[in-house]
Amino acid sequence: KNINFENVYLNMTRYSDTYIGVVAGRAESGSSIENVKVSNLKIKVSTSSTSGKTFYVGGLIGQNTGGSIINSTVENLDLNIERGKVVYAGGIAGQNAMAEGKWIENCVVTGKITINQEYNNSSDFTTSTEIVQLIGGVVGKNESETLFLMLILILSLILMIIL
Repeated sequence: KNINFENVYLNMTRYSDTYIGVVAGRAESGSSIENVKVSNLKIKVSTSSTSGKTFYVGGLIGQNTGGSIINSTVENLDLNIERGKVVYAGGIAGQNAMAEGKWIENCVVTGKITINQEYNNSSDFTTSTEIVQLIGGVVGKNESETLFLMLILILSLILMIIL
């Protein structure tokens, strides 16, 4: 609550399921993120394989499963994901499954999200490989009936999918 992050750079190569956000990789029931400001955030995540790799990547939270995110801002987001079998990517949260009475409220995101799914001669990539990408300016995947309240979205979303 009431914290600022400036000029944050997260760069990682992962070979397992990954949860990434400036505040937390995962936020579970009862958590509350309020008045958080992130400026100049660059996140780069990659893997060399498609077998069983799920990326939950958000500006604040990778995966939110029951918490509130209120009055928070991510400015100048540069999110770059290279490869990954299943990708949930959003400016605030990669995946959002909120509990009743919890929500995303008064949040602002500016920046870009780039996804590169190029696989050259990968032994893990075949015609039967399923690749799922859920990308959103605020949330990549929303699994809740709760409404986004008074959401302000200022996002210049650049989505590049290179097959």
